[in-house]
Amino acid sequence: MLRPASDEIGQRAGDNQQDSVTQTLEEVDNETLLKFSRSLFKHSPSAIIIYEVHGDGATAADYEIVEANEVCLRTEGWDRSVIGKRLGDLRPAADEYGIIQAFQHVHLTGEVTMFPAKIYREAGQETWFENRIFRLPTGEVVSIYSDITETKQRELHIEYLSRHDSLTGLLNRSAFEEMLNEIEQEGEFPYTVIIGDLDGLKLINDAFGHGVGDEVLKQATDILRKACREGDALCRWGGDEFIVLLRNADENMGHAICNRIRKACKKTAIAHTEGTSISLSLGSATRVSPDEDWREALRNAESAMYKSKLLDTKSYRNVILTSIKNTLFEKSFETEEHGERMAKYCRVMGERIGLGDSVLDELEVLGMLHDIGKIAIDDQILKKPSALTFEEFEKMKRHPEAGYRIASTIPELVGVADYILAHHERWDGTGYPTGLAGEAIPLAARIMSVADAYDAMTSNRPYRKALTEQEAREELRANAGSQFDPAIVQLFLTYLQEA
Repeated sequence: MLRPASDEIGQRAGDNQQDSVTQTLEEVDNETLLKFSRSLFKHSPSAIIIYEVHGDGATAADYEIVEANEVCLRTEGWDRSVIGKRLGDLRPAADEYGIIQAFQHVHLTGEVTMFPAKIYREAGQETWFENRIFRLPTGEVVSIYSDITETKQRELHIEYLSRHDSLTGLLNRSAFEEMLNEIEQEGEFPYTVIIGDLDGLKLINDAFGHGVGDEVLKQATDILRKACREGDALCRWGGDEFIVLLRNADENMGHAICNRIRKACKKTAIAHTEGTSISLSLGSATRVSPDEDWREALRNAESAMYKSKLLDTKSYRNVILTSIKNTLFEKSFETEEHGERMAKYCRVMGERIGLGDSVLDELEVLGMLHDIGKIAIDDQILKKPSALTFEEFEKMKRHPEAGYRIASTIPELVGVADYILAHHERWDGTGYPTGLAGEAIPLAARIMSVADAYDAMTSNRPYRKALTEQEAREELRANAGSQFDPAIVQLFLTYLQEA
């Protein structure tokens, strides 16, 4: 069937109109897309740079900058004068980063590539960038990249903390074991391990505070670093234990490093003490072949360390104890003469009661060291030339507990630790720190309380004058049965009268 001419003309007119509309829509879409692209280029938070590629794109010199947004210019420290220049002229080291290979791959294949974050070291700075690279239909290579330095630094810091001790900066235990396993697999023999234990750390913490203890750990770390060779691995194994891994080192080298550490310790005084040297008990063991178990080497080094510790610990504790006493006399109104009088009073009182020799010895030690806990009290409180405020007195009241902790760490003082804790308890139960009353207070502490009060009352203080001996005796009588054990007061007054 033939179609009328008028219908054919109408159909053609309709087709032409549709083609015109389609063309118009395409033009509108292209224009919109172009505007969008320009806006994105201008306002993107990322740096965008467009390169025209010359040659095969194998070197930075093949990439001519044809456009760069403002973020790119700020990031790179450039201005618009870079347009038309080659990347190789602006970044001579770019070929070393690995990014040019990524550019070339995109240029040749057209594949969109995400270039992993790489570190750039120029002018002493370290910067991390993350790049997304693609090719335009016209052949130009586009790189969109962001500065992720802060994010990467946080990641690196977290990774560092996962492998290192936060206080000393040494490897932690898991990282050290990982390194040791690598050495085992690579067959690096011989190697020597040294285990070191910082002597007296708990005593130092209790006496001088954990801040001083942390400083001593850092001092020990510095000693180990300086004594060891470049390439040796150092680890903080535990609270007061260190391990050193000496690579390619035989037994003689291990002994030589140990001696170097000991000499350095003798020359290094513990922070905030009267010249007391740091002490590290050391033990070493050498692994010479894969037939041995590396754990056995660690056990042998640890065994040698403990033998050394048994020989040195008692004398070292005495050295620290002497330092504590000297520091106490230096930072408070207490004097060595006061301690000696207390030792004398307590021993005489014990003899009159009929106590045995071992208890008399403890009483004498108690007299000398009853206020040892004051070393943990702030100097400004101890040396204050006027009466203490309520808050200051509350802090002062902590010294029996501090003294108890210190004495408990020293085997020679364990016997008097409970007496030190209780020497400010009152007969009526209103004392401190635990509110003991009557005969629940250890006898030695009751004796100490009377003797200490008398000596304090008859001694001058910056905030008051001393009482006469008669006035002090009257004070003891007045407080017998409330502050003091009345029987001990009577015994002490009798001693004073006879003396």
